[in-house]
Amino acid sequence: MNSLPDLPDDVSFATVAEFKIWLSTIQAKVVLGEITQSPEGSPFATSLSVLDVNVEGPWPDYIEWHFGSKSSPKRYKFSANPYHGLGGSLKVV
Repeated sequence: MNSLPDLPDDVSFATVAEFKIWLSTIQAKVVLGEITQSPEGSPFATSLSVLDVNVEGPWPDYIEWHFGSKSSPKRYKFSANPYHGLGGSLKVV
């Protein structure tokens, strides 16, 4: 299994291009089994699977997903507001 570099503990992004890079990275890590999407999260969590969202769009107005790492106790929150172009973040929670 080919593994990708570790996810950062805290990264923010502001452009659509950066959003697409991080969405692609997260999708690849889920496919490789390095992280798993957690159904729990906040009341605002996106109900779609990260794998059901096309990197090229269309995207939900607001995205919030939670993930767990298979190799560490880290839990991640990926959130973005592509509808308004306000960027987003990937953070350890």
